Amino acid sequence: MSNSPASSNKKAEAATICLPGEDGWERWKPSADGYQLSEKVATADGGSAASFKEIQVYGFPVTAAYAIPIWASTADENLLSSVVDMQLEKLGMRPESIAGKLVDYTVVDREEAQTLTLATVLDSAFKHELPKGGARDFEASPALFYLPENQVVLWKELGKLVVAITRRDMLVYFQGLTASRVDAGVVHELNCLLMQLGMQKVVEQIDGVTLWTDAVDEGVDALLSDTFECKVHHQKRPAPVLPLQNSTLLPTEVALDRIEAKKRQKIKNVLLLAGLAYCAIAAIFVARYLIDVKEVNELKKVAASKQRYFDLVPRVQGMWGVALETMDVDRYPLEVFNRIVGPLKQLEQVNLEAFNISSNKVQVSGLAKDAAMAIQFQQQIKDHKDLQDFEWQMPQPTPERRTGRFRFQLNGERNY
Repeated sequence: MSNSPASSNKKAEAATICLPGEDGWERWKPSADGYQLSEKVATADGGSAASFKEIQVYGFPVTAAYAIPIWASTADENLLSSVVDMQLEKLGMRPESIAGKLVDYTVVDREEAQTLTLATVLDSAFKHELPKGGARDFEASPALFYLPENQVVLWKELGKLVVAITRRDMLVYFQGLTASRVDAGVVHELNCLLMQLGMQKVVEQIDGVTLWTDAVDEGVDALLSDTFECKVHHQKRPAPVLPLQNSTLLPTEVALDRIEAKKRQKIKNVLLLAGLAYCAIAAIFVARYLIDVKEVNELKKVAASKQRYFDLVPRVQGMWGVALETMDVDRYPLEVFNRIVGPLKQLEQVNLEAFNISSNKVQVSGLAKDAAMAIQFQQQIKDHKDLQDFEWQMPQPTPERRTGRFRFQLNGERNY
């Protein structure tokens, strides 16, 4: 993928980059003149990517991934991903993971019905020391540099040499080396690597070797020039740039952290909704209570304004009670007396001694020949159809020693 300074993703220009440096880790911040190195920590002093925070793009070391050039026998973009996966499966390089995305590929070149791709496969066993808070995007570190065309580029990451190779202006291969200096052994290793890539028709021509490191043995420049028949260029490693298209790579541990973060966020959302629902219900009850209090206060005001009318009720009731005594024939004392003495016509052995009546009470007492006759008289009064507006209390008749007769009493109280 072309990664010239002009091809930097405009949307991501504000992204902060964390990169493995020559002997430690580096933090790069965007500026008007491109990326500027803002901070670095040495691994010898215990520094790591975790020393930084607020990182948007994490450039993982070359040693954390495998670069696998693949000629896919299709030019159909819709089939390309499946073909690349099958080729990785055949090579035994397709990783299994419970989460994340450990494989990504870029199109390097096309020839008739074939497509040359570079598959980048994250090493599932590599333990990333990620920046604090993680990162948004993940890229192989060579993808974050402008690499010259048809070149072998060497530099150091975390104390060891790494190599990147381009086909025209596209990154086609990268690999970590075991050496920490460019010497004759490194030249031989590069020669074997290029011969293999040449047989696979991945690398067709090398126009030069670019060294982004000063860790070079004496006489190696000439050896490089003679071996690869090209010029050797010494340059300072440039500032990083962002690729046109972001990688979809995502380490397993980051994916798991994001899954847990989503779960935690869901729980927070549920708790928040429950809290809001509780507050809403409480607000409804409070509002209902306030409305009820207001209504009660209004009723109290109305009742207070009508109190003088309420105070007249007992007086009117009393006056009405007095009036009833003169207006209702059934309440005339003489009429009540006549109804009580009526049964005596059939009971010759029963005599009344006292009759007392008020507006709503009647008391009758007398003597009977025996208890049975006294009870019979009491029952006739209680069952009298014209005396049903009284509630009668009838104590048990009691005998008199002197006369041998039985004294009885009836107490009646109007029901209304």
